[in-house]
Amino acid sequence: MRVFVKVIVERDSPDHWSAWFADHPELTFGSETPGGATAALLDRFGDSLFDPNEPIVNVAEAVREGHLEFMVALKGANRIPLPSVN
Repeated sequence: MRVFVKVIVERDSPDHWSAWFADHPELTFGSETPGGATAALLDRFGDSLFDPNEPIVNVAEAVREGHLEFMVALKGANRIPLPSVN
C-alpha cells in the first residue's frame, strides 16, 4: 500500500516561500522559491523516508495565488518523525 504525505507551500512575502507537511505545520522550511522551500523540507528527511522514484504530484484543485499543495510518496509505511518537545 502506497502512503502519501501532503506538502503545503505558501508565499510569506514577495521574496519568501514556506513549506510544511499538512499534518505537521511545526516542521516548516523556507526559501526564495516554492521549489526551494519544498526541497528544503524534503531534504531534511532524505531518501530514507521518501521514495525518489515516485513523482511529486501537484494537487491542482488546491492551487491558488500564493498557495500550492503536493502529494509525496513515503517509502513503505513510514511516518514523518516529529522532534521531541521535551
